[in-house]
Order: sequence, then C-alpha cells, then structure tokens
Amino acid sequence: GLVGSEMCIRDSYYASHFFPKTAINGLNCAGLTAEQVKEEIQKHIVDYTLSITERGGKTETLSGTEIGLTYVDDHAVEKLLESQNTLAWPAFYWKEKENQVAADSVYDKEMVQEKLQTMEGFQEEQQEAPTDAYLTDDGTSYVIVPETEGEQVDYEKAEQAVIEALDAGAASVDLEEKDVYRKPGITQDDEALNREMAELNHLTAARITYAIGENSYAIDLSLIHISEPTRPLYIS
Repeated sequence: GLVGSEMCIRDSYYASHFFPKTAINGLNCAGLTAEQVKEEIQKHIVDYTLSITERGGKTETLSGTEIGLTYVDDHAVEKLLESQNTLAWPAFYWKEKENQVAADSVYDKEMVQEKLQTMEGFQEEQQEAPTDAYLTDDGTSYVIVPETEGEQVDYEKAEQAVIEALDAGAASVDLEEKDVYRKPGITQDDEALNREMAELNHLTAARITYAIGENSYAIDLSLIHISEPTRPLYIS
C-alpha cells in the first residue's frame, strides 16, 4: 500500500542522508548527505579566529580564511552515515542524536607568516626598543634611571607562540604571557650597577683636597663624571 511504499522510499533516502534531528559536532545535519555535512564542517572551520593579545592590551586577529584553514577528510562522516540503521529512521522524529567526529584541519604556514608580517604588533623596526637602566647625576648624588620595557617583539618567538596556538586550536594567545618581548640588558636591580652607584656616591660624599707642591686641588661631585653608564668613572 501507500504506507509501505512511503516507508521503502524513506528507507532508501536515509541510506544516503542523515536521520532527522541528527547533529554532528554541534551542527544540524538532519537530511544532509555526507558531502553536505563535510561542507558544513569546512564552513565552521573557516569561521575559526585566533585572537592575539599584545603588550598594552592591543588585540589583532588571524582568521581561518587568512591562513588557508581547511578540513582534513578522514571519511569519518561517511562511516557515521553507513552506521545508520535505515529501518530505524521513524524513531528519530522524536529523539535527537548528537554525534562527534574528528574534525582535523590544516593551515598554510606560509600564509600565517605572510599575515604576521603585515600585523602592527609584529613590526620590530617600528616598535619602541627596550632601554637599559643607567646612572645619572641628579645634582646631589648619583641615581639609577630605571630601564624601559618597550614593545619590541622577538619575531621568531612571537611567530612560534602563534603557531603553537594554531596547532592547539586555541581561541586566543597572549604574547606577554608567552614571553616573546625583547628585554633590557641592564635593569635597575643589576648588582654591578648598584655597586657602581654606591661607590660613586661614597667618593662624592666628601670633598677631597690634594696638595701638590705649593698648590692645592679640591675634588668634589662637580669634577667626577661617568664616561658611560656602567663604565669606569674619570675625574676632570
């Protein structure tokens, strides 16, 4: 009869289409073929975005399209479809079924590198470089001028941090946390710098008078100078 014919048609249909209320990796796949499901998975993968947080809180992004992200077809969707019992389709009008398949993806590393080279946070030559701490005379004593951190990345480290985030499928990566920024060579806590400051201030704490023949020479702070930060002093 008509009912029997309808059942046979449905049985045949669900040999190549997923049951009603079927979801795969969170995507609604009801009535779709395996190829259509894979197209949906690819669209979902392309929607992927990696958020890159830089020093100072600025954020830039890499999208799936920009890095050539594509779905790796391992035929898991076809296997899932083949596992359907076509005679059981009526039950799926009343119950939902959630399935998970591996949705591995690959990206083009050269596209990643090309994109990073255009991003503001990765332009080493345009970024403020870190500066070392150094000694200066403030008029009464020698003091340490602290180092500055700057915002210059070590490009190779920054690129590696992004690659690792992409490989892990992460939604974000914080470059500050990944320690990719160039550091000052000398900080205000440097032992040698602090020792030099203490020695200079000790020397300049008193006025020293030298008698040479009939002449006397006084040496005080105004005559003691530093040739370069962290370099030997000289007396003028």
